Amino acid sequence: MYWDTSALVKQFLTERGTQEVLTLRAKGPSPQATATITYPEVFSALRRRVRDGAVSEPQYRSAVERFIVEWPPTFASCWTMRY
Repeated sequence: MYWDTSALVKQFLTERGTQEVLTLRAKGPSPQATATITYPEVFSALRRRVRDGAVSEPQYRSAVERFIVEWPPTFASCWTMRY
């Protein structure tokens, strides 16, 4: 199963679609993967929510800390797209 940035952010912030993402992450098919570019994109998406006022600075820091801890072991494979 491939995870894009918008789906991964829902794992770390409570918003519409969060419960579905958490269920798929827990019970979805293996392997679960994403592209290497998703790593910086998640930080950008989380920071944008702070700028937009949807998330507080403490919520942002908590989400970032959880993301950093969960990123490496969470995905069976990550890849970089080459053109």
